[in-house]
Amino acid sequence: MVKISNKKQVKAYVRNTFILINVFMIVAVSVVLTLFKFNFMLVALMAIFIELLVLLYISLTVKYFEYEYYGEVITIIYNRLIFKKNGKRLELPKSKVKYYRLENNYWGTQLNLYKRSPDKYNLIRFHYNVVPPLNEIDLNQLNKSLQEAEIIIL
Repeated sequence: MVKISNKKQVKAYVRNTFILINVFMIVAVSVVLTLFKFNFMLVALMAIFIELLVLLYISLTVKYFEYEYYGEVITIIYNRLIFKKNGKRLELPKSKVKYYRLENNYWGTQLNLYKRSPDKYNLIRFHYNVVPPLNEIDLNQLNKSLQEAEIIIL
């Protein structure tokens, strides 16, 4: 599931996605028409159908939420409080989370939290994705708060 971290970037993310889809569709339709000599109306209907499927996929996977700099709640995932803002640092509420892995790349920030399963032999993973990626300041804050909560990096 894709999360958008800033309302202003939601429109840009969706707009860029649709521009990319439309460019791909124009190239695909022109290649199909020139190589296979298909009926133009049939290819146009197929392109519209594929674009509607992509629109449905994006609307089902992209969830909008605000990144509250001044509010208390930083991230809400499935209506569960994960991080709270306490002064200028992020604070992880008391939990049984023992390990974490934080990866920042071009597509977004991936945060994996791990805790021990009830049988004590396995790890349970909670995967969170933030698109677009967090900036350096927020990433450092998140790293510090996770280390202050005595969560071990993997």
